[in-house]
Amino acid sequence: LLAATLLAGCASYHARPLPDRAGARRVADLAAPAPPSWLPAHRFDPSDGLDVTEVATLAVANNPDLRTQRDALGIARAQAFAAGLLPDPQLDASMDFPRHGGAGLTNAFGLGLSADVTALLMRSSRVAMARQQARQVNLDLLWAEWQTVAQARLLFGQVQALRAKQAELDAEQAALAPLDQHVQAALRAGNLTHDQASSGLNALSDVRQQLADNALALHQADGDLHHLLGLSPEAPLRLVGPAYDAAPTTKQVDAALATLPQRRPDLLALQAGYAAQEASLRAAIRAQFPAITLGANTARDTSAVYTNGLSLGISLPLFDRNRGNIAIETATREQL
Repeated sequence: LLAATLLAGCASYHARPLPDRAGARRVADLAAPAPPSWLPAHRFDPSDGLDVTEVATLAVANNPDLRTQRDALGIARAQAFAAGLLPDPQLDASMDFPRHGGAGLTNAFGLGLSADVTALLMRSSRVAMARQQARQVNLDLLWAEWQTVAQARLLFGQVQALRAKQAELDAEQAALAPLDQHVQAALRAGNLTHDQASSGLNALSDVRQQLADNALALHQADGDLHHLLGLSPEAPLRLVGPAYDAAPTTKQVDAALATLPQRRPDLLALQAGYAAQEASLRAAIRAQFPAITLGANTARDTSAVYTNGLSLGISLPLFDRNRGNIAIETATREQL
């Protein structure tokens, strides 16, 4: 019953195969989590096209790089959880059998239970360090999300502008095509010299070059936006509505700059990393003191004499004294 109870609390393994393809094939396949209550309400309906807010929302939720960073945050939180766990005690058991029988002799045994006291004393430093590290990873993720939103807004405007320019150049090329045919006919008939026809011929050539350059820029921006959203390159993407536009006043910019160190996530992440390193240095300094192990034991010798006792294990800080780790943690703090 005891074994079944202990096994019931054990973790079990579950296989998770890798996906066979990368990127969603449709916008409808993208994850669209509900926004938090403190954000302004925004109608979300990808079926009628994506506006700039919907694009930014989907980018934050589905961007492959952000998903990887969220997994890293999960690791940091798991490490913070592990840092707070108490060390398991150690149970020692032994049996001794007399090699020769004799009157009054019996099998001897020993039982001991010990615990690492040093691990308990170091727990507070480990927990403080792990929590600050998790906070640093969380703030780094927030900063990456800020940048992803800005990039999504920028690419939204670029793709829309390039698509509109492509349509204008297509119309201009269609309008110049008949003129080009007339100029070519006039040249063949000898009614125009090449110098006289150059302006008409060059106009269509310039439009074609602009079309090629614009198509290349559009392909690049559209591909970047697809990647940002976690979409496969062939997935259709319909953009609607105006591009993002913000025009802060000089006073607003000055006020934002004044409070920048208290608000910008990457700077806050650096502060959290420094706090984690402070805790790591304190832990290294504490670890220079002797490691202590305490235990209690009971035993019976081959003469059937029972004894109870205590055990104390202590390391002798003669050579190491954790000086190497202290030097490393001090230099790392100086770097931060």
